[in-house]
Amino acid sequence: MSLSSHPQTTTIEIILPQDRKTILEKAATIEGLSLSEYLLKIATEIAEQSLLKTESITLSEKDWEIVSSAINNPPELNSALKTAINRYKTENSEK
Repeated sequence: MSLSSHPQTTTIEIILPQDRKTILEKAATIEGLSLSEYLLKIATEIAEQSLLKTESITLSEKDWEIVSSAINNPPELNSALKTAINRYKTENSEK
């Protein structure tokens, strides 16, 4: 196995009260993980949840009805949009 196949690692230091460390160690043991593995697992899960919250949109029922209605019953194309579509098709069919 070459050295380049090892992922690059870094160290994070955390200072916490002993009672909290004990709780984390017990939870890690229950999960069958080392304390480092456990902390990485839960920190990553929480980070992913935070990212999903910022990357998703939650609509009210009324707003969802408006969006789904627009998808299911799209408005007629106006002349400017029809012109733009035709121009796009013409420019891209030549390539």
